[in-house]
Amino acid sequence: MVNNRILLINPPLYKNSEAIASAYMMNNNAFNYPPLGLLSLAANLPTKYETKIIDAPTLKYSPNDCIKKIRQFEPFLVGLTVFTDNLYSCSEISKKIKQYNKKIIVVFGGPHVTIYPEKTLLLGTIDYALSGFCENTFSQLVQALELTAENLQKELPSIPGLWRKNKNNVIIKPEIEKDTAWNINNIKSPNRKLLDITKYFTAANKKTIATMVTSVGCPFRCVFCDVLEKRILTKNISVMISEIKEILNLGIQQINFFDDCFNLQRTRVIEFCHEILNNKLNFEWSFRGRLEPCDEELSKLLYKAGCRRAQIGIEATDQKTIDIIRKDIDITKIPKILDIYKRNNIQTMGYFIIGFPHQTYEDCVNSCKQMIKMRFDYINLFVLVPYPNTEIYKELLKKGFLQKDYWEEHIKNPKPNFRLPKWHPFVTKKELIKLAHRYHKRFYFSPRFILAELKREKNLSTILKITALAV
Repeated sequence: MVNNRILLINPPLYKNSEAIASAYMMNNNAFNYPPLGLLSLAANLPTKYETKIIDAPTLKYSPNDCIKKIRQFEPFLVGLTVFTDNLYSCSEISKKIKQYNKKIIVVFGGPHVTIYPEKTLLLGTIDYALSGFCENTFSQLVQALELTAENLQKELPSIPGLWRKNKNNVIIKPEIEKDTAWNINNIKSPNRKLLDITKYFTAANKKTIATMVTSVGCPFRCVFCDVLEKRILTKNISVMISEIKEILNLGIQQINFFDDCFNLQRTRVIEFCHEILNNKLNFEWSFRGRLEPCDEELSKLLYKAGCRRAQIGIEATDQKTIDIIRKDIDITKIPKILDIYKRNNIQTMGYFIIGFPHQTYEDCVNSCKQMIKMRFDYINLFVLVPYPNTEIYKELLKKGFLQKDYWEEHIKNPKPNFRLPKWHPFVTKKELIKLAHRYHKRFYFSPRFILAELKREKNLSTILKITALAV
């Protein structure tokens, strides 16, 4: 190791049709969230390392821009967080790093690596691939790289989830598959000081926000999703309160809780709210969670503790589709639950998806119309992406709607503008995208929404920012 500098990169996004949901919303200023995983990795490194983070989507950096920063900083190691959507840009950056300086160590981690560790290494310009939760294992790897070559080879097998190549370029699988020492309560909270906090926002928030997770995992089995952890692993309430205090000390007064199922355990939410009140923490917050549990008592307590928005995954507007995609909610309960939140001054945001394989164009139109009739305060409408390793994608392959595994081809040889060929039996991707745009506009430019937002915000500039996502 020639120096102690480490650079972590959240890679650039490419405008390809398979990432239309995130790209569309980000490009229209609906939100910008910090790379929480990288901030957590950095926080859990020994302090002797000088660590920097490049958040390329926020800075509008290309792979070449990232390389310029690498040349300036001259790190001994570069780590990239990899999703299948950004695989091409990660691959390009790793190639350019090795062209510039072969001695720089390149490490890939993230959801894509956890699903496809071996194929990730086969891209050729990656030194190490870390699967699973990496806060402990990344730190172990970084420190092991300080050892002599002989001792390094002895140490590497003890690092859980570490995929690597030997001197003959043969891939070596990890001897320890999972980091059994990983504990969400023992992980240091993300080092938010490493980024400019003023660059992160949502259209529905008035001020700078922070994101935070109080749990990881999801026990449900939705066919369009592939959550890596099928259990709920929760932080202790005391750990959560300590992290909130750290955030508030940065001058941030609004927090978005990013759990998959924040409100799944009612008693835990109640305990959390009471601890906020007992500690006299004054901040506004929102959560992403399930339709239930929700009741009058809980809703009142949520508001008293500072909750101002519930972001709820609904996905579909008819029970038949809900059952097919295994969402496990009762669609008839939505009006009652929205009324409870409304009575207690908690705004609601509904998440919806159109384009499930059984849906005709008319079904998708009807779903959009019903979505608007549900009277959420805000909506997020996505076009279905059949991502690799999801049940919905496996079923498309099995039924012959796709001639071959196109994701597999992309994973082996990433392309900048990758898109699946037509796979839907009834509608095209172009039709679905147009439909999503049309109903975003219909919702956010409706007199009902604008009047309600004027009443809530009394601020025209805020309304213009929110409606911008429908343009």
